[in-house]
Amino acid sequence: MQVKASAGTGGGGGGPRAAIGGFSRQSRRRLLYLLASIDQQASGLPLFVTLTYPGQDWETYAANMKRHLDNFHRWLAYHRPTTSAIWRLEVQKRGAPHFHLLVFGAGFLDCLLVAEAWWRIVGSAQESHLLAGTQVKACARWREATRYMAKYMAKPQEETAEVPELWRLPGRFWGVWGAKNLPVCPEYWTLTPEVAARFRRVLRGHAKSRGYRLRNGSSVTAFLPHAAAERALLFCQAQRRTASDSDVGLAESN
Repeated sequence: MQVKASAGTGGGGGGPRAAIGGFSRQSRRRLLYLLASIDQQASGLPLFVTLTYPGQDWETYAANMKRHLDNFHRWLAYHRPTTSAIWRLEVQKRGAPHFHLLVFGAGFLDCLLVAEAWWRIVGSAQESHLLAGTQVKACARWREATRYMAKYMAKPQEETAEVPELWRLPGRFWGVWGAKNLPVCPEYWTLTPEVAARFRRVLRGHAKSRGYRLRNGSSVTAFLPHAAAERALLFCQAQRRTASDSDVGLAESN
């Protein structure tokens, strides 16, 4: 749930983007926002896919990790053209990179085919990597998917003292494949400033009760459990009818 001031009240753009040197707080927030915006009924349950590097001499292969990821994307798009996926780059304690993927719309992926495809893409030629370099897991419930998102996809990046050159400017830490196939359908309501202010207080109160603290300001974003989100939707729908007859200034809420 997000409450923000109406268009035209904010400042301009932030200028040219700097080089990406880590999984920033803002990047993590954008990823969480996307994950929370997926239409669960339309998307169906995702598959969990993990891609890792060999245990030996992994630095040699990981230097081309983004090229490997792009090639795996091409392989997946060829075999499952209607799929979509959200990927996340993470560093292991040993310093090696690995990728977590949430794959939507695939239905079924043969773990042996995924393992062989990734093994050939990396080109490690190590049998141990072929046997243990990937993981494909089906999701039984959306609650399980939510835990996976929080534990692996959106957890903060851990610091590592190893291979500094590899992690100095690794590029993007997450992205989306097949975005047109990913059902993200936000809904928007227009509220009066008084109602929007009340709604911001509700969101801040909920965050405080769970041990978080939201910044003060006209824009507030909070991630709510299902029951709390339903109550918030009912509140917005009821207040939206009142706001439609008013001529006072507006604030947007989604």
